[in-house]
Amino acid sequence: MLRSCEAVVSGSFALHMVLPANTCTWMPTDLDLYVPLCYLAKMSIDWPAAGYYIIHQSRIDASAYSTAAVRNILTFSNGSHYIDVVVSKTMTAISPLFQFHSTAVMNFISADSIFCAYPGLTLHGCALINAYPIYSGSLRSKTMAALQKYNSHGFDFIPCEDVHQLPHICRSMPRSLTDGGCFWVQVTDLTCDLVSAADTFNCLGVINIVWLLGGYVCGAYPAFTDGYSLVFNNDM
Repeated sequence: MLRSCEAVVSGSFALHMVLPANTCTWMPTDLDLYVPLCYLAKMSIDWPAAGYYIIHQSRIDASAYSTAAVRNILTFSNGSHYIDVVVSKTMTAISPLFQFHSTAVMNFISADSIFCAYPGLTLHGCALINAYPIYSGSLRSKTMAALQKYNSHGFDFIPCEDVHQLPHICRSMPRSLTDGGCFWVQVTDLTCDLVSAADTFNCLGVINIVWLLGGYVCGAYPAFTDGYSLVFNNDM
């Protein structure tokens, strides 16, 4: 399913896979699947064949997700298990990830790899809060509940100046999938040919993504920097 629909798994399940097992005192309770809009029809046909049916569609303004890159959220169930499918507005499933509430959840699992955008923070139980939901006016009670959830999972939300000694972390510096600051682990059979970065990006329908957390940052002029997320896909 991940490969045929260019989809990824993110949220608490992906974070649990990224973290060392001996640091996790919690287990994920849900599964969040991200899919490009162009594959929504295919998924809606394939999943009933596997016994999963749509039981709910969430309004975007009622979700804990940033609304800019998300079209809608559907919940599938087979009667005992539930999967939230987050539909991206863009040609790639991963564009909403870089508008999440914090760096703690900027991770995903694809058909071939496990990805973490901020390993220097995440693997040490630290995170920066993304300024976009705060200063765009989309910070709501569910977003606050999500931040409290990850705080209860052992994450400390720290100011930018506390981690300036680490590369690829400052809020005022643009990041990208190819900047060397990301953590990639290939999960395909290592006895086969290794999957190249270009192959991975092609499977995700993207050439690169550039993002900036922004907000009130230390050492920046002006003092406030707008955050952004730019997707370079295969059609550009």
